[in-house]
Amino acid sequence: MSSWVKLEPNRRQVAIAGIVIDEQTQQPLKGARVEITDAPAQFLEQVRLSALQGRRLNESATAHDGWFYFINLPGGNYTLTASLPNAAGRYQASNTTIATVPPSEAATQPIWTQLSLRPTTLKGTIQDQKQQAIVMAKVWIEGSDAFTFSDSKGQYLLTPLEGWNASADSTQPPTMTVKATAPGYEVATQRITLRQGEITTLTIRLQQILPIQ
Repeated sequence: MSSWVKLEPNRRQVAIAGIVIDEQTQQPLKGARVEITDAPAQFLEQVRLSALQGRRLNESATAHDGWFYFINLPGGNYTLTASLPNAAGRYQASNTTIATVPPSEAATQPIWTQLSLRPTTLKGTIQDQKQQAIVMAKVWIEGSDAFTFSDSKGQYLLTPLEGWNASADSTQPPTMTVKATAPGYEVATQRITLRQGEITTLTIRLQQILPIQ
């Protein structure tokens, strides 16, 4: 008499899924690293054993649309952080969120979460000497390809920019030159320091070119 063995499919259940976005533009970030830094003891033991085989169960990378996921997680609280390793200086080092995964027998849908990274940003308003907004003024960082134009309210936004990382560089923070101009106005120049993951607000006033007498 022969016996039959029933083979059940190995179902890979998505437990946590989410997206990593740019905090300023709300656009998804490709290639961000999402890491589980704290988790239930059962999962941490799985991470330890997988590391011996050269695998990292606690890490995921975002796809082109900014999405990531973790599968087959035991129930419990998970702490997630996100970073963008290939954009050093342009974004804050990490962002943290906590997701609670229910026990597997109670889980019907993945836990959805969103992580946002704050970019190094320069923004503000372009005005004339009477503090009136100037539309379509060009703003740029000297020595780089970063530039933009002011909108109908005279506001501009430059992001993500390369910022100074205080934890990685003990020297004095470097300064850079911001320039702005518009038709009929002289070029205005200001020196600023940009720090990684911080938003710097700068109002620039342009001097109108006087006609030649």
